[in-house]
Parts: sequence; C-alpha cells; structure tokens
Amino acid sequence: MAGSLSAGGTSAPADLRRQLIEAAPIEPEGLRVQLSAAACDDATGAPEQVGASLAAVLALSWSPILERAGAPAGYATEIIVGARRESWLWVMGERTWPHEIEILAGRIARRLAAG
Repeated sequence: MAGSLSAGGTSAPADLRRQLIEAAPIEPEGLRVQLSAAACDDATGAPEQVGASLAAVLALSWSPILERAGAPAGYATEIIVGARRESWLWVMGERTWPHEIEILAGRIARRLAAG
C-alpha cells in the first residue's frame, strides 16, 4: 500500500507527506472565522464542526494523491476528523495554516504507511 510511493530512496511516508503539503489549498481564512464564531454559539459542538469542515476542504486537494497511494475512500476524512481537537488550535489562531497542514499531512502519511 504505502510502498507504492517509494522512489529514489525517499521513504513512502515522507514522500506522501511532501505531496500532501504541496497540494494543500491556500488557507481558508473565511472558514476559520466562521468556525471561530460558531464556537461562540456552541462550544461543545464546535470541534466536530472543525474536523468535518477541514476534511471537506482538504479532501478536494488530497483525494487524488491518496487514491494513488492506495488509501481507501474516506481515509483522510477519518484522520482529519480525529484530529479535530488539534485543529481547534488553528481555528483559535494559535497555530498557522502551514503548521496545521504539516501536522495533518504527517499524520495521514504515517498512518497509511503503518497499514
């Protein structure tokens, strides 16, 4: 599965992580503001909304890469939604978009390589 990305001595997880980072969309600042405002209304449900919203944004860019890597459909969504508490730091302005992308891409690549 993950071995299909290995080329030229580069490890598959590192190569997949790099591909995901390069394919990431620009920061959806409007979404971040919207999610932050939603948290004021419903702090309990906000983390769920963060995970689902980020998964929807990133799936558009990352799905083709993950399909080529052999990931099952919905794989990234499951991991991104699972990282919703960490993604909350991006919503609250305590983490930059590039840092958020690096964390999510690394998590996806490592878990895919681990099978």
